[in-house]
Amino acid sequence: MIQIPLTEVQPSFAGTRLSVLVLAPSEHASEHPNSHLNAHTTQTQTLCQALAQWGFDAQVLNELPNALPYLAQHPTHVVLMDGAYGFDRNVQDVLLAIRNLVVEHPIYIIAMVEAMNAETVLQALDAGADDVLAKPIDHNELEARLYAAFAVCTWHGCNASAPLT
Repeated sequence: MIQIPLTEVQPSFAGTRLSVLVLAPSEHASEHPNSHLNAHTTQTQTLCQALAQWGFDAQVLNELPNALPYLAQHPTHVVLMDGAYGFDRNVQDVLLAIRNLVVEHPIYIIAMVEAMNAETVLQALDAGADDVLAKPIDHNELEARLYAAFAVCTWHGCNASAPLT
């Protein structure tokens, strides 16, 4: 089997560039209950720069409730959700609502977590994530996981309206 690094391919899906939505907490620590985990502005900017270099259209949203209206209006293939939000009932509800959106293509959700342990991985997957990635993010690993997400989206086809299960 020949493996092609993502950097050598213009990531596309049904003839359009893949789009990524990054859900990261606001830089205003006092506005978020997990303020001790909220110093991710530079990491988010670096992540978006890498995504742009790889040919992805990347957008950042800071508030979870804004994700649904955005996703309903903008074709998005991958959601990278910062685990700093936690995986409480509110986050589970948002991820379930993302799953239930009827869109032209599947949406693949990757949770980015501080600690990669069994408990955190299970919380993220139970909340609705398709994949889990440890922070600090290794760009080679992210690139490989985005390639896998691309393969899953391609496999499900551009007319898939059912959530990935």
